[in-house]
Amino acid sequence: MKNGNTSQLNLEAEYSILLEKRWLWNSRKTEYLDITKIYDTHWMSDNPNITTVYKGKLNGNHTGKTQIRVGYYGKQKSKHLEVE
Repeated sequence: MKNGNTSQLNLEAEYSILLEKRWLWNSRKTEYLDITKIYDTHWMSDNPNITTVYKGKLNGNHTGKTQIRVGYYGKQKSKHLEVE
């Protein structure tokens, strides 16, 4: 990412839907939901002086390296980012 530019990260969550309940087995359907801008998704930058993040939108403020973290219902993911 270049200093002074913006970029967008997107996040999808996998979830399972119960289609039918049977005596010995369950039929499930797996789908993906874009949760990038859902209010329960928490975006964080380890160093906001280098990069700020809001709803997946990154703003490069200064050159350097940082981690972007996102949390959704107790699950955490992170991505290394370098601003040039």
